[in-house]
Amino acid sequence: MTGARDGRTLGTMRYESSDLVRKTELDRRATGAIAWALSQDSWLTSDAEGNFRERGFGHLAHLQTKAAVSPLASSHEALAGGGALEAALTGVIDSQSLVGALTAAGALTVPLDPSGPKLFVGTVTGHTVAEAASKPISSLDFTVTGRPTKAAATVVVTAEAGRSIAGSVQDAIRGRLVQAAAREIDAVVVAALTGGTPAASSDPGVLLAAVTGGQPLRPMLIGGFAELLAIDGSTLRALRDLGVVIIQSPAAAGQLVALDAAGILIRDGGVVVQTSRSATLAMDDGGAGTANYSLFQRNAIGLRAERWLAIDLATDAVAFAVGSP
Repeated sequence: MTGARDGRTLGTMRYESSDLVRKTELDRRATGAIAWALSQDSWLTSDAEGNFRERGFGHLAHLQTKAAVSPLASSHEALAGGGALEAALTGVIDSQSLVGALTAAGALTVPLDPSGPKLFVGTVTGHTVAEAASKPISSLDFTVTGRPTKAAATVVVTAEAGRSIAGSVQDAIRGRLVQAAAREIDAVVVAALTGGTPAASSDPGVLLAAVTGGQPLRPMLIGGFAELLAIDGSTLRALRDLGVVIIQSPAAAGQLVALDAAGILIRDGGVVVQTSRSATLAMDDGGAGTANYSLFQRNAIGLRAERWLAIDLATDAVAFAVGSP
């Protein structure tokens, strides 16, 4: 990564100081987004900003009124149309989810506007044309279909934890919500990528050859842990040398997905955080049970993050197979 001269190594990756500053600031704003939501909970008075400061979050309050786009902001701030706090939470979730990986690899991201016009975008190829010769024209074959999908993650914390001004408590709440939201968003992305008919072969070379006519502009390979481990090491190295971005995702367990990120359109509705102290929840925990849980009775706060996403694919932008190579 490029940036300031002062670089440091974390694990096997090298980060420049500018990258670390950006990550720290985004983490801080994302924590502030949750703190802001908690400060506006229904059991508090109507003076949300006053409550925010009284509860020890005054050092973050100014972030809520910052301009929508700042030097530290990602494109999500402009897309979300909200303040820096909400946009930072979106960015932090994306740093742990496939949406961020797809965007970094070249997928197109636009605001989600269900009432807006449909988009038809495809892979456009440039050509060298001789004088007086006909100019080739690429067809725009992006098909926008279907409704967006909502990914939601809910965590329950005690009111005492919600009132805590300790940074470690705020970070823990943010971390749990971000992890849960990222997992569910990954499931939405993988479901969109694998909505067609699986290929007969799970060989990564065969799958990539089936993407964008065998000439993907931004090739990616997404798979479960076991599926990627089953690929021969020399093959993995050769794929990386060819510029293929390889991502391991639990949401893709049992599958191997090859795609051209340049043929992916992400319509993003941003992240919305809501709280409740009076709801009665069905604590299904992924289907394990349905015991009722009264937030009021237990002096607890329910914190929910929701995001609307639509993933649209260009013709032959994805090929996937079930099982290991």
